[in-house]
Amino acid sequence: MKVIIVDDNKDVTYSLRKGLLSISEDYEIKEANSGMECLELVKKDKPDIVLLDIMMPKMDGWAVAEVLKSRGIPILFITGKANMIEESKFRDIEYLLKPVDIKELDARIRKILKIGS
Repeated sequence: MKVIIVDDNKDVTYSLRKGLLSISEDYEIKEANSGMECLELVKKDKPDIVLLDIMMPKMDGWAVAEVLKSRGIPILFITGKANMIEESKFRDIEYLLKPVDIKELDARIRKILKIGS
């Protein structure tokens, strides 16, 4: 499963990456620390899913999500602010609140991608 983890906090991307790799070798993970960096990675190699923070400088998660959705790339928002999700214009948003339980994250990714564990 090709996954891009996007968060402006490098500790978050690192810990999510390490956690997912500790659960399964099925993951091929790339990290991005900005919305623009994420979109550059998407151009080079289309991921199966993007784990996306909302609050980032310059280009927030909502702007990135617009582009990803137009390309048919599934998104799982990872956020510390549930109210941002509730106020969103997007319908049927998949999200997890920080701090993330890695086993739950793995299960949600597999559910979204319709892959058995």
